[in-house]
Amino acid sequence: MVSKKSDYILSTEALGDAVLTQMAKDGYEHLYGISDSKGIFSQEGYTKIKYLIAEKTDTHFPNSMFDIVYTYEAQEMALGSPSLREYTRITKNGGRILLMTRSGNQAMAIPIKKENNVLPKEINLICPSLGKQEGISEYTLNLEKKFVEVRIKAHLYKSTSEIQDTSLKTIIEYEPGLGQTLPDVPKGYIIEAHATPSNQIFWLELKNRIKGAIRDPNDAYGIFKLLVLHPRYCYRAIKRMGNKNALKQLQMQTLLVRNNELGKASKVEKYFIMPHIAYNQVEALSTTPSDEIIIGSFGFATESKNFDKICELAKRLGIKCILLASINQVDEYATRMQKAYAEKLVKKYTSDKITIETGFFTEDYIRKKLSTCSHLISAQNSALGVSGTLRFMASIGKPVISIDNIQSRDAQVHRVHSLSEIDIDYLKRVQEPIIVADGFANLMKVLLTDVIQSDKNLASV
Repeated sequence: MVSKKSDYILSTEALGDAVLTQMAKDGYEHLYGISDSKGIFSQEGYTKIKYLIAEKTDTHFPNSMFDIVYTYEAQEMALGSPSLREYTRITKNGGRILLMTRSGNQAMAIPIKKENNVLPKEINLICPSLGKQEGISEYTLNLEKKFVEVRIKAHLYKSTSEIQDTSLKTIIEYEPGLGQTLPDVPKGYIIEAHATPSNQIFWLELKNRIKGAIRDPNDAYGIFKLLVLHPRYCYRAIKRMGNKNALKQLQMQTLLVRNNELGKASKVEKYFIMPHIAYNQVEALSTTPSDEIIIGSFGFATESKNFDKICELAKRLGIKCILLASINQVDEYATRMQKAYAEKLVKKYTSDKITIETGFFTEDYIRKKLSTCSHLISAQNSALGVSGTLRFMASIGKPVISIDNIQSRDAQVHRVHSLSEIDIDYLKRVQEPIIVADGFANLMKVLLTDVIQSDKNLASV
């Protein structure tokens, strides 16, 4: 296969694909692999390859994303086949679709020619929590910076009613957990969902908690906390069940979710895979002596983050720990609960080796503090969506280790079933930083082309 290391490359049969894993070892920067088996998430090189569960005939990638798409099945290259039509849709102008032999040799190539499209010069960007010290708001401001870098002006609003130019493409940062409801907007709005309204989402979380309790009886308390200590969350989750109107609107518009597992569980038909719009990956602002192990973590001070488990890990190993427990100011209830949890952490775990800071931290401050760590740890155990926290950790340029769940698989970080698996020897072995799959590249493809194509247009490819 003749390609550049900067090419976007997709293997349509990633399970056991030796060619893909070899390219990861050789330093290729944008490798993707799909399969219908969850086994792909535990393959060699998963911190370098973006693995996803997807069907060959419906990959959910944006149009014209890849320089090379390759397969091993000759029948998929048949003219007019559903797979070939899908491969053509996701291959960029000037790219190639390849048929490979199992030995890794190229057997056939189809060059792709398409019309070039032009990016918009301006867009609308909506975030209902804009201006608050809150994660989605900070994420939106980071996204605005990304647009500035590519010379696209983003007009920021809190609601669709504030929009001054409705002819511009509009991106809505949607998070039902913040009390948002889907606006009644024209077809074609881009809804970048941080969580999808679903009659499955609450049960996904409960199922995940039960699995955790089976692996570790100490996690059984998490089920009790979910059902009893968080009645407000449970009420909102149950209230969203069967929200047919919301699901219908999502199907009519462009929904960008970040993981196929979540997309399938949510039963949303029209969606596109969208890795997190990653923070700029930079070299660590400061370094740690090679012989010193310091673990670190950050995130909003909620019990689902399991910061207490990270502190217990530091105590068990006798190592230093830096913990930044952020206070989310999206509403009074959340602020009060997070302050109480943070105060409990500080009182119980602060020592000469464990440092816990609370408050709201800027991006630069988080980088400055966590870049002094040798490893970054996440113990959050959630089946819901994607983790901006994990994506941010990966951008700091240190190895990131997380409990195995949908969020950690989406972020492609090092994974363990339990923090009990981590010891000093493990930390010494795991030294590889994470290659971040930046969803901004995907989003640019969405803005570049009409993402919702009719069956007639697809059939004509």
